[in-house]
Amino acid sequence: MRHPLLTTMVTGAAIVLMVAGGCPLLDDLGVAPPTNVSGGGDDTGTGPDGTDNGGTDTTDTTPDGTTTGGSDTTGTGTTDGTDTGTTTNGAPVFSGAAVTPSLVDLYTQNITVTCDITDPDGQVVWVEVDMLDLNSGHGINLMPDASGRWSVEHTVAPQSTGTKTITFTAGDNDGNESTFTLNVTVSRHLIPALNDLAAGDTHVLAVRDDGTLLPWGDNSYGQTAPQAGNNFAKVAAGPGFSIALRQDGTLVGWGRNEYGETTVPAGTYTQVAAGLEHAAAIRQDGTLAAWGRDFLNYLNVPGGAGWVELDLQYAHAVARNEDGSLAAWGANASGQCDVPAGNNYTAVAAGGFFSLALRDDGTMAAWGTNDQGECNVPAGTYQAIDAGYLFGLGLRTDGSLVAWGNDMYGQISDVPTGNDFVAICCGPTYGIAKRTDGSLVIWGSDGAWASHQPDELR
Repeated sequence: MRHPLLTTMVTGAAIVLMVAGGCPLLDDLGVAPPTNVSGGGDDTGTGPDGTDNGGTDTTDTTPDGTTTGGSDTTGTGTTDGTDTGTTTNGAPVFSGAAVTPSLVDLYTQNITVTCDITDPDGQVVWVEVDMLDLNSGHGINLMPDASGRWSVEHTVAPQSTGTKTITFTAGDNDGNESTFTLNVTVSRHLIPALNDLAAGDTHVLAVRDDGTLLPWGDNSYGQTAPQAGNNFAKVAAGPGFSIALRQDGTLVGWGRNEYGETTVPAGTYTQVAAGLEHAAAIRQDGTLAAWGRDFLNYLNVPGGAGWVELDLQYAHAVARNEDGSLAAWGANASGQCDVPAGNNYTAVAAGGFFSLALRDDGTMAAWGTNDQGECNVPAGTYQAIDAGYLFGLGLRTDGSLVAWGNDMYGQISDVPTGNDFVAICCGPTYGIAKRTDGSLVIWGSDGAWASHQPDELR
């Protein structure tokens, strides 16, 4: 029977009661008036029994007045009051991220960045990573694998140690985005100790403390080709060729061999040096040997024994005897072979057309050409010396560096500052210095080759 003051209207699956008059009319139908509504935030729920258990951000209507809404949903109730709404517009959710290796090294390194990410509606379409804090790129795209993990391999080059931040950003096809940050630690690697170092025109050779060789630079003649073994003690570098002294005293040569530069003689040796197209060494009995091109008296070595050090440049050589005296041979147009008298010398160096020697009191002697100021040695005391083609380099007793002579390539004006240097070496137009932490600094001109030292020495 239709109640004269009660109108029924059906809208969708919901039944709405339109009541004219007061609540007593509902009592005639046995329906209690709404007295208890407990909807969630941002929820509009309507039920005949006045009970609404709506969730957050929902709009739900059911015939029995019982609604259980979900997050960010719009659903239509069923006859048993269960909300069957679907999830929409959910932003991507990061569940984890990692960097391999976990400890990022200072300077250049390849790393792999991975992250696990899901989306409520399963539609993650892009993931990017920002590694500007690691001196790398912005907006680098990650790619998903079969398991749904996103990753990218990238080269980073952080220039300082400490905590750095990687920022991930992900987006779905609904236009939602979310970000996630991951902190990584950048540390200084352990720099290997070097037992010896030699500089050629455009390449460098080093001996690690484990006896292995570390060559770098130009390889046009195979002069930086890796040499197997861990029994090396000393090295020498010439234009396009290399020579190494093994711990058992034997020699090995590789690279250019136009004049027999790398055809090393048999025997056992204690020192080795390389010139322009020739090389020389000190035998274990203290005598001198030379090989390669016999030009301008290159191979006319002094006789006698007791030699303990030698250095070669393009056209002449200088040697020091155990009694502290000096000898020189080769081209002598500028007097570079006219060694000073005395027996108080502790080190020698051969330049292009000049020579240097360190006295036992830390002062330095210089002779030969002085057209570029090669012999204008700054006052002071030194612990080590070396020479390029037209310049000299000294390591002072306080650990600082000084250079003099020709400055065409910045080999004088660009000398690094500080007093933490422990060793030096010169190529024809560039210098190398080693710091107390084992890292190398290279300056001047090297044909854009030798200064590209391995990262392990930075």
